[in-house]
Amino acid sequence: LPDEWIESYSQRMAAQIIPDPRPLFIGGVSFGAIVALEAARHLPAAGVFLIGGGMSYRMITWPFRWMCHLAPLAPLPIVPWLLKLFPIGLDVIEKLTDEQKQLYVRMSRVTPPAMIRWGAHAMTRWSFAGPAPAPLHVIHGHDDRIVRPNQLTVDRTIPGGRHLISLSHPQVVNDFLAQTIRRTLFPADKPLH
Repeated sequence: LPDEWIESYSQRMAAQIIPDPRPLFIGGVSFGAIVALEAARHLPAAGVFLIGGGMSYRMITWPFRWMCHLAPLAPLPIVPWLLKLFPIGLDVIEKLTDEQKQLYVRMSRVTPPAMIRWGAHAMTRWSFAGPAPAPLHVIHGHDDRIVRPNQLTVDRTIPGGRHLISLSHPQVVNDFLAQTIRRTLFPADKPLH
């Protein structure tokens, strides 16, 4: 909704999850990590995965924070045109293969422009007011140029990883998720290698 805060948006997203007796793990990448953290307040989460996420707009590096502040000024009709320039900027901030870059660009282009503009601006008004609703499990790229995890205890840092580690290092991220879930559900088991 145009003037909605992340907290209420996340609560609406949490309401979409069908109750299930099995343990629930919730997580997200970047903006999705923010939504997951806030949504977990309204869910019986066994854990929250923050993949390249943070706890406050203050963790966003200045060039991107500045862009987020300007987002509401961008007329909706020009947002798709700005997205056409996105691949050029992506080469500066990420180390992705052509296939990974094409996937991210496709995902960006199917996201409604109003959602992109709203989300960018909404992040500039958000800071998590703890306590954490469930154990946090944090994985971050060592060379992330968008979010600095300086308020977080990072469980796993990916050397050479930047912001989009779920695209650039999918196996490392998936292994982290699987091992963390297994450790949480079966604490007596030996760790996976």
